Amino acid sequence: MNLLRKRVFTEREVRELVTAFYHRYPVLLLQLETLSIASRLREAYSFSFWDSIIVAAALESDVSMLYSEDMHDGLEVEGRLTIVNPFTR
Repeated sequence: MNLLRKRVFTEREVRELVTAFYHRYPVLLLQLETLSIASRLREAYSFSFWDSIIVAAALESDVSMLYSEDMHDGLEVEGRLTIVNPFTR
């Protein structure tokens, strides 16, 4: 996890951050439909397993912009979600 490697967070700090996210943002549980969409996205866009789940969840949540330093900046997915690398802007 990048917080542990790059930012030198402790496990306690990571737990506190995750807990804060759960209180502030809606968290989706993985459903069969999410995993099915993710599989289709892996075929269509060559996403990694984990990236495809993230993108599938974003699409199911009607997100229009997804920030990621790992995916292709500017990629438009299914005509309704754009991948944005925040470090290139």
